[in-house]
Amino acid sequence: MSSFTSLPSPPNSTFIHDCSFDYYGRRLATCSGDRMLRIYTLTEDNEWILPPTSIFQAHEASTWRTSWSPPSYGLLLSTCSDDSTVCIWEEDSTSKKWLKKATLGESRKPVFCVQFGPQHVGLRLATGSADGVVRIYEAIDVLNLEHWPLSQRFDGCVEG
Repeated sequence: MSSFTSLPSPPNSTFIHDCSFDYYGRRLATCSGDRMLRIYTLTEDNEWILPPTSIFQAHEASTWRTSWSPPSYGLLLSTCSDDSTVCIWEEDSTSKKWLKKATLGESRKPVFCVQFGPQHVGLRLATGSADGVVRIYEAIDVLNLEHWPLSQRFDGCVEG
């Protein structure tokens, strides 16, 4: 078993709301109350580093969750927030900067959960918000990540 050094601490430590590994376990995304998204990379020496291009403000309020897409769609991350939005991020292969590809703002209440679907269902994203609604978005054209039409919406708090 490999032993890892600890993750570098954020400059002004804050409460981390969520963390998620990419498919290969070489990247680890964290999101927190300071609105920041941090994407750590595991080096060949088994050390976690935080490249300068991998820490940025993801939302206008606390960021609650993050989710990686299946690797066949590239390096995509989603985040959700108290600002009632979901953002889709993609790493630029040249500059290594993370670019916001889309902002999904149908919810009128904070969005507390976000999850990419498995590869076999296509590039889909499920969200859950404080209004009790589950929303499922689908990128119809995986080469154009700016458009994520709402494909399904239902009350996630109904019994039976």
